[in-house]
Amino acid sequence: MSKVDELRKKYMDNPPIGYSRKDVSKMSDDELLDMDYFLNEDLEDIFGIPSSNSCILEGVQFKCKNCGCTEYIPKNIVDSLDSQFGGPDFPPTFSCEKCHTGTMYPVNYKSPRGIIYKFDD
Repeated sequence: MSKVDELRKKYMDNPPIGYSRKDVSKMSDDELLDMDYFLNEDLEDIFGIPSSNSCILEGVQFKCKNCGCTEYIPKNIVDSLDSQFGGPDFPPTFSCEKCHTGTMYPVNYKSPRGIIYKFDD
């Protein structure tokens, strides 16, 4: 069994908060590895935030409307961006680092204000 197969089984058996077994089963290998990276990496090294802060272990999946690339962004960063700049008609967005021309939108995200954003192809 490959590392990716082991991760898929792990997350299918116990999906991260905000994801279902179906979400995990549909993820590409790269998406699965990205999610695992953000859920298990030492976030203090990456973002300067102590890893004992468990609320940052959640990730929000984003998808580029231009190229379809997906990426996981730590939820605390998305929440902060949304609280500063978001609104009912303005979901948090990021520039796509893959195609450099597209905008990444949350696939399924509930903001701290209770607004639900879902990616719409």
